[in-house]
Amino acid sequence: MAVVDYQSIEYSSYWRTNPERIALARLENFILRNFTNGITKGRWAIDLGGGYGRLTDHYFPCAENVVLFDYSKKLLREAKQLYINREHEPIYVLGDVNRLPFRDRVFSLAAMIRVFHHLPDMEKPLNEIRRTLKNDHRFLFTYYNNRKLSSILRFLLGKQELSPFAVVHQNVDDHYYCTHPRYVDDLLKRKSFEKEKEFNVGLPFEIFGHLRVYPVGLERVLMGVMNPLKLSQFVYSRWVLREAVVSDECSQTEETRDIFACPECRNTRMEFEETTIKCSQCGNSYVIRDGIYDFRTGTVPGDG
Repeated sequence: MAVVDYQSIEYSSYWRTNPERIALARLENFILRNFTNGITKGRWAIDLGGGYGRLTDHYFPCAENVVLFDYSKKLLREAKQLYINREHEPIYVLGDVNRLPFRDRVFSLAAMIRVFHHLPDMEKPLNEIRRTLKNDHRFLFTYYNNRKLSSILRFLLGKQELSPFAVVHQNVDDHYYCTHPRYVDDLLKRKSFEKEKEFNVGLPFEIFGHLRVYPVGLERVLMGVMNPLKLSQFVYSRWVLREAVVSDECSQTEETRDIFACPECRNTRMEFEETTIKCSQCGNSYVIRDGIYDFRTGTVPGDG
């Protein structure tokens, strides 16, 4: 499975210098403040695919400790620079979202913003999130909506082959996937999640994007209209895990090392040394370098 690791992309500049993205970031901040408001503070939260930490600050009020998790070492190194001399700093972990290197039931909050549209399979990472999230706790995420208004119009005019009415998670171009809202709802419900709130975002972007402006005020007004129609480009969603039969909660997580498990065999008895972590069961070793826990396996192209 191909991994989007942003090694060759200046992702932070993309968000910091592009006027559309700067405005969109303000809107995302508004949504995440809404999503995290009132959440009871837990011990551990995780920002999955959090990159250089663009949105990580939103999760510190929700947990005593925050894990910033990504596949790109380049982005986590940028995050470390971003958090120099900050009051709070996340724990930096490299790994694959399809094989999370964490114990069961360790997180009181999981967020995965702007990640699902890069993944060919939604179910594998969702299984891992369900495994590592405590019951009755929240999962925040986004997905790219395949039944957005522009796709429907293009399909009806014969300018698009992919059907926006197909209840699937489908590839639209290189490393980009769109998903039907009913597919997402059905999948989350099968995994014992219950929807709490949702925002549909992006219709003004399709209209005004080519003008390099983004009407955030108009977007906030339209969100109320678009939510029931689900015709916007992106969907921001908050769900809570409601499992009927719950495995033992992970309680001994005072130290960072207590949250880890081998991503290959899920063994929780990990042997820590100064620069390595070794699994006592399968023997796999992982690296600690420059304050970053690296649980990726195999060779990572272009990763120094």
